[in-house]
Amino acid sequence: MQVVQFVIGIILARLLAPEDFGLIAMLTVFIALAEVFVDSGLSSALIQKRQVTVQDESTMFYVNIAIALAAYGLLWLVAPHIAGFYRQPALQGLLRVLSLVIIIRSFAIIQTTFLRKRLDFRSLFFRGLLSFPVSGAVGITMAYRGCGVWSLVAQQLVCASLNVACYWIRGRWRPRLIFSMGSFKALTGFGSRQLAAGLLDTLFQNIYHVVIGRLFSAVALGYYARAVSLERLAVNNLSTVASRVVFPLFCKVHHDVERLRAVASKTLAMLAMIMFPVMVGLIVVATPLISVVLSPKWLPSVPYFRLLCIVGMLYPLHVVNVNLLRARGEMGAFLKLEFLKKGLTVAAILVTWRWGILAMVWGQVLLSVVNYYLNAHFGGRAIGFSWRSQCREVFPYFLATIVMATCTAFVGYLVRGNMTARLLVQISTGVITYCVCCRMLRLPEFRDAWKWAVHCVESMGVRLGFAGTPGRA
Repeated sequence: MQVVQFVIGIILARLLAPEDFGLIAMLTVFIALAEVFVDSGLSSALIQKRQVTVQDESTMFYVNIAIALAAYGLLWLVAPHIAGFYRQPALQGLLRVLSLVIIIRSFAIIQTTFLRKRLDFRSLFFRGLLSFPVSGAVGITMAYRGCGVWSLVAQQLVCASLNVACYWIRGRWRPRLIFSMGSFKALTGFGSRQLAAGLLDTLFQNIYHVVIGRLFSAVALGYYARAVSLERLAVNNLSTVASRVVFPLFCKVHHDVERLRAVASKTLAMLAMIMFPVMVGLIVVATPLISVVLSPKWLPSVPYFRLLCIVGMLYPLHVVNVNLLRARGEMGAFLKLEFLKKGLTVAAILVTWRWGILAMVWGQVLLSVVNYYLNAHFGGRAIGFSWRSQCREVFPYFLATIVMATCTAFVGYLVRGNMTARLLVQISTGVITYCVCCRMLRLPEFRDAWKWAVHCVESMGVRLGFAGTPGRA
């Protein structure tokens, strides 16, 4: 699904102007905040709760829809003020149409929560398999016909509608005409703190879009937003998948400290094994990657992209530690920690904005390092998994990544001229070098991943009739 999204994003980036993406980025924070408010932390409460009743399920469903309608009405009313804030009159109509996704998505929150709690991500994948290519085709067709920013709006609306339709057509769950005030109070006891933390986190994940959109131009925000979307394609999508798996998994073993630490340690090492080489590799190949994939008109986003990849490199470490706090139910400490980190973000913006967007991104790099220490201190202390222990766990993969980056950069220096050839040679060099380093260091997570990959290839060969002995697979 990420491959499909990536291809669609490439085509749209070539067809549309940076300003179109900048306009959508200005609205991102408001849509995201509304969706967090619609969920109200109830999905996390259902995942954390051991025994979920029919009253809990139906109550959550109706509450989600009611809040979604209220959120849409509020955004409709404030749309002119948001357009005035950014000094972009076109945003009024865009927001009023785009915010319909809030209502549409609210009809599938309960179904996705059940699948996440059961760790049934296969079903989540198949239910979303249709929406991405179809909505992408709609967006690309409209962009080709000159619809501009509205093609991005249409893409999101079609994607959300198809997603919800798949859940209702293929899913068995249906709400009952039940609303329990007792269930509502029980869920909101845990969910209210999740809601507060979620609103804070979402606001500050998008706060740079708000500040850049207000202080600079839509074109400048478009370049920054494109750099963010490329970085998040690798980081947030993988980390979101990891977080959706990690939180239910940690919840299952949170009563056993030793087992929880072992699971956290293994998870951290596996995420580092994937994310470290990916993010550092993207830093090295940033120029040919953006030039070849998105076209040279997006090259001004390269400096932002490289710095954001440093931030993304630490993101797996944040995921593990934050979910340790959530799984153990330490929401008081979790919320205090979120307030502290958000205060540091505001301070960084106030200090750096006067020197431009690049200085603001450097501030994000420094913040990520400080935030990791805070997350590791509070998330790992309860199970004896300090930041030093975590660093020792991921250091071998960091070492292999540095060797890989050095070889890849050297090869890129030798291959001049053709950007496509340079990109392909650097990627090949990076993959081979990293695999060789991991095998030489005998890293257990890499060994497990290698065995799994070999098993998959052999199984595929058996299915296609290429392997000699099916029993071997």
